[in-house]
Amino acid sequence: MQGRAPGPVAAPPPDASRWAAVDAELARLVGGVGLLGAATPRDPHVEHARLLADYSRGRERPPAWTYDVDRPLHALRLHALDALARQLRGVERTPLGALYRARIDEIRLELEAALAAGTPHFAERVRARYPASAEQERADALAARWCGEADAEVTAASLASDDPDPRSLVSRLRAEVARRRLPFTVRTSRSISALAAIGGDTLWVAEGRPLTAIDVERTVVHEIEAHALPRTRARALPIGIFAIGTARGNDDQEGYALWLEEARRVSGPGRRRELAARHRAVSQMRAGGDFVSVVRALRGSGVPLEASLRAAERAFRGSHGVQPGLGRERVYLEALVRVRHRLAALPGDERVLAAGQVAVDAIEVLRPWV
Repeated sequence: MQGRAPGPVAAPPPDASRWAAVDAELARLVGGVGLLGAATPRDPHVEHARLLADYSRGRERPPAWTYDVDRPLHALRLHALDALARQLRGVERTPLGALYRARIDEIRLELEAALAAGTPHFAERVRARYPASAEQERADALAARWCGEADAEVTAASLASDDPDPRSLVSRLRAEVARRRLPFTVRTSRSISALAAIGGDTLWVAEGRPLTAIDVERTVVHEIEAHALPRTRARALPIGIFAIGTARGNDDQEGYALWLEEARRVSGPGRRRELAARHRAVSQMRAGGDFVSVVRALRGSGVPLEASLRAAERAFRGSHGVQPGLGRERVYLEALVRVRHRLAALPGDERVLAAGQVAVDAIEVLRPWV
């Protein structure tokens, strides 16, 4: 963990026992929200291969995605969420109660968006979950700067992500999980768009992705230090909001992950251009671009075909490529701007960000509990 300087002195934490029932019910509901799962199309790797083949031949088209969404289950969870919100009446006016209520409101937005995945209503619902932030202009400027960076040295990819070689991504993650005794199982998947992702107690690794050594080390830092370790620490804390996550906690955890990549010096120009391409894909989509025009714009700015397709696929998931999709990729650079600013001023607050899925604006309330 970086800086150890203490933050401002805070009052002792209140009694945690009053939150036990809320924590248990909220944890159950969070485990079933599944906005990313609902927005992930069926067999995306199959359609990605078809898109790559078609675009390589000059046939530009939107993706032919279909979705599997358990709408009755999500509707039941919305009713349960309303009942939980009623339990918080009175205590939601306390600082900690306000954090719980804000997270409940965010979960409601995620459930409503999940219900609309694959429908024309998805864009409106998901935009309520990921609205424009105060850091938008600075994130846009950062993306523009990163797009123009050039590699000082080009390193060829050496191993597939799921290769049995001990230097591969799946092997390195398994070794780190074992070494640190983390409560996660590492498995591979053809269906995830990222190189790796955490869901529940599983750390998923994409199959068949060619990676350089620096790609592997960066992803290990990102997934282990920024995601797996904070989630493990959260389980040992007396209140569940660290594990459940505060409102925007999941977003700012991505900013913390990018901050760690920079601190560990495993984020080079190639990685920065990838993040900038994703950010720009969402910006162009929200400005009215469809899948085809976004891919075309990215390629026109020098992004290779496959990277352009992957950036557009991440931006438009949850839709059919004509109307806007999830657009979650904007939060990465916006959250990085927030985390950089906070830790430059108060480096000791890293210990709070590293204790769970905590948003920057929740640090003051949660600092006494860490």
